Amino acid sequence: MRFLLVTSGLLGFFAQIVTAAEPDRLTEVKKLTVEYAAANKKFDDTDWPVETAPDQIRRYEAWPAWSYIPRFVRLAEAQPDDEPAFLCCLWILDRTDNAGNEDRRIFAADQKAWEILAAHPRTQRDLATFCLKAVARNGPAQEQFLRSVLDRKDLSRENRGVATLALAEFFARKYERIELREYGPPPTGFAKHWESQKAPDCCRELVSANGSKFKAESIGLFREVLANYADVELNGSVPYFRHIKKLSDKATKSLHALEHLTIGSSAPGIVGKDLHGRRLDLTAYRGRVVVLSFWFTGCGPCMGMIPQEQRLVKKYAGRPFALLSICGDESRETANKTAAEHKMEWPCWFDGANGPIAREWNVLGWPTIYILNEKGVVVAKQLRNDALDTKLAELMDKKR
Repeated sequence: MRFLLVTSGLLGFFAQIVTAAEPDRLTEVKKLTVEYAAANKKFDDTDWPVETAPDQIRRYEAWPAWSYIPRFVRLAEAQPDDEPAFLCCLWILDRTDNAGNEDRRIFAADQKAWEILAAHPRTQRDLATFCLKAVARNGPAQEQFLRSVLDRKDLSRENRGVATLALAEFFARKYERIELREYGPPPTGFAKHWESQKAPDCCRELVSANGSKFKAESIGLFREVLANYADVELNGSVPYFRHIKKLSDKATKSLHALEHLTIGSSAPGIVGKDLHGRRLDLTAYRGRVVVLSFWFTGCGPCMGMIPQEQRLVKKYAGRPFALLSICGDESRETANKTAAEHKMEWPCWFDGANGPIAREWNVLGWPTIYILNEKGVVVAKQLRNDALDTKLAELMDKKR
């Protein structure tokens, strides 16, 4: 899990609000937000050691939001249809953007926020954005939000198309989560602690028995988008929907991922030019276990993976293994400079920003990792750190 702590942008938002309604409650929300911002700044300014799992756990548990979340929930619940309640819900969703929504201390708050937003008049002003935002986190309240939108009789064609696309992507992500749970190794270190904090209800449906159902529903909804809403324009900047101009773009891409990039599928081919302009073809590595790593220079976690990637190349030198990477930098010059500085001495395609390889492989976040077996079949995805080492050791042991 990548744990991000960022200062909320709501303070600037508050400054722009002009309302005579609910002055006392609005003042209370502002005061609480300022208090939290100060506490979080102090937290961010603290030099937390994070080298070991206990260090990471201490930092995680010290996050000030854990004590503020219940206070924002109480404010929202007290009068759920007013402006302060809406702002409280936005604050809660900001925290789930920081840390996810699966921890038991935030899951119930996240679900309550979506319940309030579903009925709140302010949500209707930007309904499409909220539909897309609902996809980012798993939970029954997010699904109910999307279904309640689609149940409306007065819904515009554009919003119906966006809501259908969002629900399709919601189920596609459920299916992928099941894949990752089923094929990934047991969590260790900080990840084990994080798993222990999960709310019991947050992932109850994410079991292998439901995988085929979620996949089928997702495929059906994507096909509905292509049949009825393909031309609807999309100008979304929320995760999983960036760089999408029309609903058909996203539906086509996600359908391709479900059909060709799920675990057990034969991976698509990759033919292109490397960082030096030379032809590079994925099929040349058939017969080897292959790790495909998507990166770009400005991605901190991508750069953080390089030492591990160097160790893997050295560990499996002379054996049927290959690390191949795909660079999403805007310029070949930047890519070559980074590769030289970090001694990335393995084959790498230059794909460019939002390039064709990343689109073909449904890259929604960076880094993205795929592991292929010697037959070119996808056997694991999104593994890093110990999980990646463990999976590769398992696959390479079979090659002895």
